[in-house]
Amino acid sequence: MIQTKMKKNKFHSFFWLALSIVWALTGISCGRDKVIESYHPFPGGIWQRYDIVKFEIPLAKTSKPVNVIFFVRTGPQFSQDHLPFNMVMNTPSGEERIMEYDLEITPGKEALKAGGQQDTERTMVLKRGLLITGGGKLQLEIENLVPRMKLEGISGIGIRIVAGTE
Repeated sequence: MIQTKMKKNKFHSFFWLALSIVWALTGISCGRDKVIESYHPFPGGIWQRYDIVKFEIPLAKTSKPVNVIFFVRTGPQFSQDHLPFNMVMNTPSGEERIMEYDLEITPGKEALKAGGQQDTERTMVLKRGLLITGGGKLQLEIENLVPRMKLEGISGIGIRIVAGTE
């Protein structure tokens, strides 16, 4: 009877230890290439000139750098050959970065190849090799700088956080 209890206790302990190791390894391997994405859609495909889009992305402390990527999804109605925008980024450590960008866009080429009905996505790296030394929120503000009151043909914009290099 005592020997049976000892075997059950050893098996129980071994089972939980093995399960914990598998869970930890799964978490480590999945977290390494994890992509965090935040997306803001524009109703009717229109981005108003003074509509500043704000993103708050919670980030955990990491010892590896990340890349912050801006993306825009445009439809065949988008007629601009570039998209100028202003970005204000506040990192979890309190650093503020302000920069103007000009994303080159070839109007609708990919959409025309696909029959003109699909949205296409263009990307631009806003910050390469950002180290998150303490957890917190990454805050970004994106402002449309196209000199028109409304910009048509934009389904939405977003921010992606991916594993990066220093």
